[in-house]
Amino acid sequence: MKELSITFNRVTFNKPFVLKGLIGLQTAGTYSVETHQKKTKWDFFYLSKNLKKTTWIRTCQSSGQHGAIRFTRIDPCDLRIALANDSI
Repeated sequence: MKELSITFNRVTFNKPFVLKGLIGLQTAGTYSVETHQKKTKWDFFYLSKNLKKTTWIRTCQSSGQHGAIRFTRIDPCDLRIALANDSI
């Protein structure tokens, strides 16, 4: 049996930024980030280590009232680096 937990966070960039997986320069602002963790459970034994962890960021693909939202898988290490570069 697999168990999925989702964590929702928001990150704020004060300057335009580049993030591997996203196309081009992204505008400064606040972005929604989701982390999905899948754990495996067997009868009475529960694995303490997560088998799979993925991180996603939402960006606006096109602006305006009918703009499209893009949900892109990213590396959490790349996100931390981009946030650290933003604070310099």
